[in-house]
Amino acid sequence: MLILDTSVLSTFTYLGLLEELRQLNMTYAITPDVLEEFSRKWVKTKIPSWINIDVPSDKIKTESLSISTTDTSLISLAIEKKSMIATDDLALRKVARDRDIAVVGTLGLLKLLYTQNIIQTRETYLKYLEKLRTDLYLSDDLLEWAIKDID
Repeated sequence: MLILDTSVLSTFTYLGLLEELRQLNMTYAITPDVLEEFSRKWVKTKIPSWINIDVPSDKIKTESLSISTTDTSLISLAIEKKSMIATDDLALRKVARDRDIAVVGTLGLLKLLYTQNIIQTRETYLKYLEKLRTDLYLSDDLLEWAIKDID
C-alpha cells in the first residue's frame, strides 16, 4: 500500500497523471485529513474510487512532533498498515524516516511511471519535469537524479 500525502496527490492531479498512478498496480490510501485538504484546493475534483480513504485506528502522540495533524494521521496509518508514504513534505519525510517508514516523492513516482513505460517517451517525461519546475523548487541534485539513467 502507498499512502498519499496532499502534496503528491495535488501534484499528480495538476500534472493530469493521477489515473496513470493506478497503472502501477499498487493499492493507494489517503486519510480523511488528506481528503479534506485536497478538497479545499481541488474543489471540483473527486478522489478516484481506487484510492481508499482509511482512518488510522490510533493516532500517535503529536506533542514531540513538528508536523501537522494531517501528517500525523499519515504517520499513524503508515505504522498501522506497515506501508510507504508518498510525500514531498520535508518535515513529514524526516519524521517518517525516523520511524523507519519508507518514503517516496513526486519525482520518484514520476520516474517510476517512466521506467515502467506508463509515460512512454523521454520527451513526455522531460515535459512533466519542466512543468513541475514552473511550480515547485527542484534542486539541481533532484533534477540530476530524475534524469539519471533514463534513455
